[in-house]
This record gives sequence, structure tokens and C-alpha cells, in this order.
Amino acid sequence: MQFYAPFAKEIYQSEYGTSFVFKRTFEHLEEAAKFYDTTDPAEETRYVFFDHPVQKIFDFYWVLQDCDTRRFNDMIPPLGKVIQPILARLTSILQPFPIEQWIRTRRFLPFMSALASANIDEQTGRYTATIGRDGRSQEELVLSVADEAFWSMVKARRYIGCLNIQCLAGDTSAHAQLCGKCSLIRYCDQKVCCRTRCSCF
Repeated sequence: MQFYAPFAKEIYQSEYGTSFVFKRTFEHLEEAAKFYDTTDPAEETRYVFFDHPVQKIFDFYWVLQDCDTRRFNDMIPPLGKVIQPILARLTSILQPFPIEQWIRTRRFLPFMSALASANIDEQTGRYTATIGRDGRSQEELVLSVADEAFWSMVKARRYIGCLNIQCLAGDTSAHAQLCGKCSLIRYCDQKVCCRTRCSCF
């Protein structure tokens, strides 16, 4: 799923995009929270009916936002009153959970909650959301920075085009070679572009 950007683009182009992304997924999140609240499950059952679906749904959100950040963000404020309760409940549930295992979900929850609480100008349709680091522990901040850096490197490594800004081929250069020094960034010509453009040298 995380490798399939065309699927994310199709969702955005569909007239049912918002409904598919949030209505259906929030139904699953509500069921997961209900399971957590009404049962005293063993660890294995909790993983199947709570951990796994919640984490996969937030992975799905991450893919969509990575594909088109602005469009993903714009979908949230109009649904604020509908999605705020489940976001608040998940935030409460996940508070004691180990952050190392829930880093992406824990990062997305305050972000989505802020957008869901955004003030919308009825005349212009623009929204103002306060997204800050208040209320997060130092441990969360450090892990979030490391996690963000890691996924930025993953994204750069997956990129199949040439990352030399002077290269005319750009993203049409399929399967460009990885830098011989850092094995992260891709260039058309490993010998020339890497040594002249990559900061690893």
C-alpha cells in the first residue's frame, strides 16, 4: 500500500474520495475503540481487533498525505465535528501505549485533531489550525524527529528519477542508480552526478 501512489491519486480524483477515506475508515476506528472499551482482551486479541486495524488505517492516511499533503489536509476541517470524538478517544486510549510501537499514529492524532478543530472562514472557505508541540513529552519530540528523518530517507531512496537539479531527465529517468557513497539518493550518472552533487563526498 505504501508503495502505491497511483491508488492514492485515484482516490483523490474520485467523487467519493472523502467518503471513502474518512467515513469508512472512521467506522473501523470506532469499532476498534468500542472493542477496546467493552472487552478485557488478551494481548493477541487486542492486536487483531484494535492494534492492527488502527495502525493500518493511520498508515493509509500517511500514504494519502504523502501523495498530496494539501488535498489530504483540506479534507479534514469540514468533517471536524464528526471525527473529533473518535480522535479524542484514540488519543486517550493510546496515551499509556509504548510510543516506539505507535509513533506514526501518535504523530498523526494531534495533527488531525488540530485540523478537525480548525476555524473555518465561511466566506472564503479558508481554515486556520493551531498545530504545535505543546502537550507532548520530550521523549515524543525526539522520537518524532528521528522517525520523520527516517521516513524522509525512505522516500528519497524510493524515488526512481534523477535528483540532480540540473538534470534534464528528472523523474523520467527510471531506476536511476543509487549514490555509491550513501546508497540513498539516486542519480542518472553515478560517477559524475554523485561526486559533484552529493554531499556525501
